[in-house]
Amino acid sequence: MIFVAKSWSNGFASAVLAVGLLALCGCDQGGAAPAVSSSTEEGTVNGTVTINGKKASGGTIHFDPSNIKRKSVSAVSAEISKEGTYSIKTLIGENQIRVDSPETKKGMFSVDSFEVKSGENTHDVSLMKL
Repeated sequence: MIFVAKSWSNGFASAVLAVGLLALCGCDQGGAAPAVSSSTEEGTVNGTVTINGKKASGGTIHFDPSNIKRKSVSAVSAEISKEGTYSIKTLIGENQIRVDSPETKKGMFSVDSFEVKSGENTHDVSLMKL
């Protein structure tokens, strides 16, 4: 009889623990997902592009603000100057960045992303060969 009571209490404790863990994890997932912007407000980003530690000597930089809430938004592009600088206007929120230049044509390079805020932003892009 004592064995049955212990077994029942262990099972009950396990059930309570499982329910508690589920409550902590939550079913809503609203707080667990990263913030995704649906805004159409723009910000300007200025910066310098370096590739393997050297300033890029031309090319194009692309900012892609598309996400699950902005599926039909296209990437925007700007020229990279001979000094390696750029200025681009894009939608606020997380943007994926890609660089096309003579240096990046020679191999695979790391990609970058940046959280664009309203107004003026500064973001230097540093790419390293993988």
